Amino acid sequence: MAEPGRLVIVIGAKGGVGTTAIAANLAAASAGESLLLSMPSAGMGDLALWFGPAGSGHPPLDPAAVGAPELLDAVSRPVLEGLRLAEMAPGSAPAAVAGLLALSRRRFPLTVADAGPWRGRESENALARAAEEASAILVVFNRDPLAVRRAREAAAFLKPAGRPVRGVLNREDSRSGREELDAREWSQRLDGMPVLAVIPAAVEMEEAMLTGAPVVKTAGRSRCAEAFRRLALAAFGFPPAPNAAEIPAAEEHFRSPAFRELKRRLHRRFIEIERERGGSSSFRGSRDDARRVLLGLIAGEGGPDLTPGFRERLLKELTDSVVGLGSLQDFLDDDGVTEVMVNGPDAVYVERGGKISRVSQSLDGEAELRGIIERIVSPLGRRIDEASPLVDARLADGSRVNAVIPPLALDGSCLTIRKFARRRLTIKDLLLGDNLTPVAAEFLRLSISGKLNVLISGGTGSGKTTLLNILASYIGAEERIVTIEDAAELQLPQEHVVRLEARPANLEGRGAVTIRDLVRNSLRMRPDRIVVGEVRGGEALDMLQAMNTGHEGSLSTLHANTPRDALSRLETMVLMAGMDLPLRAIRDQVVSALDLIVQIARLRDGTRRVVRIVEMTGLEGDVYRMQDIFVRRDAEGVIGKLVPAGLVPRIADKLAERGFRPDQAWFA
Repeated sequence: MAEPGRLVIVIGAKGGVGTTAIAANLAAASAGESLLLSMPSAGMGDLALWFGPAGSGHPPLDPAAVGAPELLDAVSRPVLEGLRLAEMAPGSAPAAVAGLLALSRRRFPLTVADAGPWRGRESENALARAAEEASAILVVFNRDPLAVRRAREAAAFLKPAGRPVRGVLNREDSRSGREELDAREWSQRLDGMPVLAVIPAAVEMEEAMLTGAPVVKTAGRSRCAEAFRRLALAAFGFPPAPNAAEIPAAEEHFRSPAFRELKRRLHRRFIEIERERGGSSSFRGSRDDARRVLLGLIAGEGGPDLTPGFRERLLKELTDSVVGLGSLQDFLDDDGVTEVMVNGPDAVYVERGGKISRVSQSLDGEAELRGIIERIVSPLGRRIDEASPLVDARLADGSRVNAVIPPLALDGSCLTIRKFARRRLTIKDLLLGDNLTPVAAEFLRLSISGKLNVLISGGTGSGKTTLLNILASYIGAEERIVTIEDAAELQLPQEHVVRLEARPANLEGRGAVTIRDLVRNSLRMRPDRIVVGEVRGGEALDMLQAMNTGHEGSLSTLHANTPRDALSRLETMVLMAGMDLPLRAIRDQVVSALDLIVQIARLRDGTRRVVRIVEMTGLEGDVYRMQDIFVRRDAEGVIGKLVPAGLVPRIADKLAERGFRPDQAWFA
């Protein structure tokens, strides 16, 4: 090897911050031949757990006994394609450790070394020589104040070594309700040490540890896996520099007019190749097919700027433009993003943890934004133009899409994407997030199993469909379920499920099939349960009639801020059916049909909570009578904990008759 390979040392600010996880996944995310080393200060056997069951590793090596680069193959074992693993024996002399690292740089293009936790003076002695061989040093920390303080201490010691020292924030939980800081703000807290990446707290990390495989190899394009890939690109893709502006400068380069023009040119050439092959301007092949063609086009480009990191970034953005949604694809792949809102090409907003924030990323003009919208709607047989400037659609994964273009949108085309959850949430997720209490959750489970008719009410984005999906999963596997939705979102675990989806009118304005059409048709399909994703029109009358004519245990949602508002909206929607019914008759139908109303809300901090569970008890004159079963409040009466209202509900007797007897203590 003409030039020594790169050596990246990963050290934890303290024990328990996930240093070994970062080192293992970082090495697994790298491309090409590499060595993953456990230094004497790291725990023996910890790295091996990421690549197989306990006890599957080599015996520890003595750094002083390795005298030539080629001997590293004999004292290490392959764990992934192109990646080998070795662990140094505890107590090895610092000089021998530094010598082994120098040999590794001569043998492998990349070496990632796990240095274990920072231990002050003890770590200084062990790292002093090793740092001289490093191309870059990563300090792993989390939000623990002690970890932040230790990270500053470690950086202060390592900077004089003349090697770039960078931070990595691990196990960041965007749902924790704590203040979210970006990389620059964390850098300020760390006395100017740049922060290369923020690794989210994710269940995929726990699952990967249990299966003995790095998350970058098992979690596909999850938010966690993508964070590790971005970290690898930042750590390995650019020449190390001793100044803090290294990564921001590279990021600015990707936003430069020259880079954007290069992307446009290569994209045009890709389309020309597809047309020459007899295809169209819209690519229909796989992502791998697109990458192969684009790699050839990029290889034809020259110039000193095309470093490996630059080429990988260029390839990713071009591939996203061809088979994905271009500059928005990163947000769709990020599991922490629940909604993407584009208010013109220069104003992109995302929702994370219930909070909306503007992102620095922008689109390459109105042309890219319109191209993304066209790629969404054209496969669905829809169109969007000046004659039809509004469109509702959904992506292949079920994500809901709304687009508005000029002349209706005055500041450029607008695109809103509400993402479809990759993982079906369960009642455990609601309990962990304090959306429900165990007692309220068990009461709702009995209510669904006991075939009570339940209406979920809430504002836009409050989590109605998510809660409906979780409650519907309690329906017995022996029952026939018919789901009716405007855009298919429900993911029921039962086998006997018939899924129906409304259809808009075609280009000629004909062929529409409404929710009401599907509700009426479902009555002829011998359903045990009817689940309507949302009632918003005349189908409310058909839904109430179904609940009153033997289809007990039906579920649905509607938009309303309180249970009483939900009943008023329900009356209005019944009148939209075109039947000239007296108000008293409508209210009799509502009281007879509905058993429970579950009110859910999105609070000011962005969290979603069930705030009331109410039973219908009848009519008093022309006024609905309702009784709280559970209500979210604290001692001052404001929204707090979900607690029993103190009264045993009347529907407890109905549940008992059906063999589901709730505990009286739940309501005390």
